[in-house]
Amino acid sequence: MKYTKRPVEIEAVRFEDSVECFDKLQALGLDPARIGRDVEPPVLRIDTLEGEMTAQLGDYIIKGVRGEFYPCKPDIFEETYIPTGKCDWKVRLELEYKELSERVEKLEAMLEKYRAGILGFKPNCSYDLLYEQLVYMKNYLAVLEKRARIEGL
Repeated sequence: MKYTKRPVEIEAVRFEDSVECFDKLQALGLDPARIGRDVEPPVLRIDTLEGEMTAQLGDYIIKGVRGEFYPCKPDIFEETYIPTGKCDWKVRLELEYKELSERVEKLEAMLEKYRAGILGFKPNCSYDLLYEQLVYMKNYLAVLEKRARIEGL
């Protein structure tokens, strides 16, 4: 089964071997910051809900929605999170297009199964209403594509 991450605002600090970073980690609530200097480069040891985890230099230290901490590799972090309030309209437009494209694909697949009688559950909405939704979603996708061309994206 697939899942979609809920849009939740988190706080994070990128782990670096600097006093500024340690101050930010302490302000975030990770106190004490346990720096392992027995290895080179140094690591940060974090007690997480799953046990102790080790963050490497460059990893992001995330404070979760319940105040828990955990490390995240930079590539995963950058694919998953956008700075709150720092996201420009171009990024938002691209994200909206990507998310809508994925939803269109999923709705198309669902409608194919619905029509074939192999959906696996009985929707409360009629096929016609769901198809109408798909039409509007595709029209909006076309508007986003047109706007992206005009904006030079």
